[in-house]
Amino acid sequence: MEAADSPLVLVVRSADVGVRLDVFLARVPELPSRSRAKALVQQGRVLVDGRRTKPGAVLEPGQVVSVDLAPRPEDAAPAVDPGSWGYDLPVLYNDPLFVAVNKPAGLASHPPPNPRDVVPNVAALAEHRFGPLAPAAGEDRHGIVHRLDRETSGVMLLARTDPALLALQAQFRARTVRKEYRAVVFGVPRFDSDWIERRIDVHPKQADKMVIAQDGGKEASTFYEVVERFDGFAHVRCRPLTGRTHQIRVHLTSIGHSLVGDRVYRVAASAARTAARERTRSRPALPARAFADGLPSPHRRGADVRGSAAARLRGAARLAAQRAAGARVSGPSRPRGGIGGVPSLPCSAWTTPGTTSKPPPTSTATRRARTRTWRCASTPRT
Repeated sequence: MEAADSPLVLVVRSADVGVRLDVFLARVPELPSRSRAKALVQQGRVLVDGRRTKPGAVLEPGQVVSVDLAPRPEDAAPAVDPGSWGYDLPVLYNDPLFVAVNKPAGLASHPPPNPRDVVPNVAALAEHRFGPLAPAAGEDRHGIVHRLDRETSGVMLLARTDPALLALQAQFRARTVRKEYRAVVFGVPRFDSDWIERRIDVHPKQADKMVIAQDGGKEASTFYEVVERFDGFAHVRCRPLTGRTHQIRVHLTSIGHSLVGDRVYRVAASAARTAARERTRSRPALPARAFADGLPSPHRRGADVRGSAAARLRGAARLAAQRAAGARVSGPSRPRGGIGGVPSLPCSAWTTPGTTSKPPPTSTATRRARTRTWRCASTPRT
């Protein structure tokens, strides 16, 4: 790694030819995210062969990319009082090792790459409320074990100590954490349940968006099952085996069922569906649950942490269907987060080994064998 006061120098190799500059930079360990890489390019702190360029510039073999990572006075973050943001952070569980909170929609998981941009986030709000959290998560991300999309509500785990942070993150990497999301989607899936196994990569032209990869990319697996059907909509439960960025939104869109309220990932729609979108426009309907089977001592046998989302999510799905059909629905005249004016959905997490709900199979061979029995028998895959 280069010294902080000298530029980071990179040479474009054959494997990186044709890649966008900001995507190329996002793969560098010294840069925390694609958005940070893009910000540096826009600030003129990235040079390609000694010249300024744009984040979307396509790289050619042998080009030299230099990145100025030296801190500047203008990078200093302004003083912020998280308590003034007006967000509540409901506590689902709290002990000396970790905290489980119910993140509301609209609250980012951590601050943006540019410290001058003040965005309400869980990391700052949690430290304001609970005191110092595990510093090993990184600067401005103390205690963050995992993240949720800004417009996704749901359970987040925050570590108080570094050992707890490392133990929990190891479970996420080993995929022993079982994650569950609820969503309301356009259309009704063909099968009662199925696996979506399609590789995901960064969009070649939009660095902050993901896409199903035709070549390369990272493996991604999502199990879904239909909880309830409505006229033109469905309430589905998703259990991702992997944790790629925007995975559920990308996977569901790839099979023709984008999330109600999602303005980024959309299926090309008929006029009827377009009208339905206009009536249900809001944030993506995607609350999350998390299941961790082996928490650090003293919770070797697991702790039970729960909230409730299912009933309100069903109500939100019915309301979305009614609005899409053009029916007048009593309630708030202005959306307050959620679907068509329904408030943000609470979600639940439990860290109980041996839960009674039937988990999806985890090995590839077992998934393929069992999926056949979980599909709707009257509509087999062709």
